[in-house]
Amino acid sequence: MWPDERQAETRRLVAELGKLRADKRHAKRIDSAWMKEAEMWLAAAAGEPPSANMALEHLAWCHALPCLAGRLTGSLWWELLDFLYQSATDPHAESDEADVLLGQLFGGELPLSLAYVLGELEPCRALVSAAREVLSEGLVELLDGEGMPHASELARLRPLLGCWTRAVAMGRRWKKGCLQPAARNQYEWLVRQAIRLTRRDARQVFSRNGESRWTTPLMKAALDAGGDGDDFEIAALALPKCGTKKKASRRGDDLPDPAEHSEWSELAILRAGWQKNTDLLAVSYAEESTRGELQSGGELLLSGAWETEVCVDGRVRRPTCAWEEVCWVSDEDGIYLELETELEGGLTLQRQMLLARKDRFLLLADAIIGSRDCDWQYRLTLPLAEGVRFVGADETREGWLTTKSRRVLAMPLALPEWRCDPRPGRLSGGSEAISLVQSARGRALYAPLMLDLDSRRQSQRYTWRGLTVAEQLEIVRPDVAVGFRVQIGKRQWLVYRALTSKGNRTRLGQNLVSEFLAARFHQDGQTEPLVEIQ
Repeated sequence: MWPDERQAETRRLVAELGKLRADKRHAKRIDSAWMKEAEMWLAAAAGEPPSANMALEHLAWCHALPCLAGRLTGSLWWELLDFLYQSATDPHAESDEADVLLGQLFGGELPLSLAYVLGELEPCRALVSAAREVLSEGLVELLDGEGMPHASELARLRPLLGCWTRAVAMGRRWKKGCLQPAARNQYEWLVRQAIRLTRRDARQVFSRNGESRWTTPLMKAALDAGGDGDDFEIAALALPKCGTKKKASRRGDDLPDPAEHSEWSELAILRAGWQKNTDLLAVSYAEESTRGELQSGGELLLSGAWETEVCVDGRVRRPTCAWEEVCWVSDEDGIYLELETELEGGLTLQRQMLLARKDRFLLLADAIIGSRDCDWQYRLTLPLAEGVRFVGADETREGWLTTKSRRVLAMPLALPEWRCDPRPGRLSGGSEAISLVQSARGRALYAPLMLDLDSRRQSQRYTWRGLTVAEQLEIVRPDVAVGFRVQIGKRQWLVYRALTSKGNRTRLGQNLVSEFLAARFHQDGQTEPLVEIQ
């Protein structure tokens, strides 16, 4: 939480004031160094625009006021208090401020801190009510009802959690606390959501290197302030180095589902388990382009905006509306999210994401559906995380996402496996992104990409094939329905997708009336659904 050019000065000042608070000795004389520090800060802060760093400096000075009483002259001490009081009651601090974080820090935490530190002063004590209202409104308005923030507020989530956690800790001084009941409930949910949104490296999903790493004191304080027994168990699995005293006594099977989707937040967390090394796909669809990041085996593989280009008869068709969720499934076999948007020309783009929990693969697929035969050109570009590189095979169309320690197989299921097959399409990339390109003729196009996330299968043989799909003994075109069979080692899976109205169709001798099916094959040839959408 150090977003501007003041960060170095803010760090220094907060640290020095923290040391002063830790010194329990009563000051017996004026300290010229602190006199100069306070005078210089007041002069600079008076002309400084509000910022998160400036708010932290206000809070640090506020909590240090009792320690400064003997080190500053009386007039300077009161000048400092008056400046902090004015900042806490200034209209810019209200919660309708465009920057919600500043509203909570200046309009909520700062007045609460003044009341906490100097409650014997009536003007400060009177700030509790207004602070409680600002903090409560912030929690209720910024979260979805179950503690999940909107995707657009993710960058502020941990600074906000810090603000609210400090407020809850101070609120123990008052019988009513610092939050209204509905807001208190939201805060308790937020503690769990914050863990759910955490990667193996203790940073928040979608954060850049150097940003948003958990600190042990914040995690412990948040758990103590709003966590329950499950939250302590979850933290011990997901954040074992955060210093929680309680150890995980359960493997996670009977803990709350680690996956979560919030339509209000426009955010989905496809998380296979609570363990820190778990497979995790985070998806934000609050913008025209969906954003996603994939973690597997503790390594970040994909991260950034997924860019999609759809051309029909040579003309690019752009989205005409926002993405919306049309299906969410989470059970012991897999987590499935389907999004949909409309494109120019009356086209529909449906985006499928399936994270198989036990089988450990990720299926990403786009279905573009029109109303007439046309020529399709499709491209999906997925940004790679730092340190990841794509390496394509020489004779076949698959490739690998490679890191220093592992390779992740990527298979473009709708493309022929062998490059000698003249049908168009390719999977390519380098050190920044991978791109899937397909062309087709018809009323629809289906573009699936399968990533094998199980490192134990890295050296095993693999293949994939398109399947013949029939209806009433007639083979259907690939713009009506498609099926694919994938094999890695001894494991085999089936992927089926209908691209028109559902019908009673067959593949591999089995009837199917579903719109979408992902299933595993057993040794007897029978299939067991992982996800089936009717």
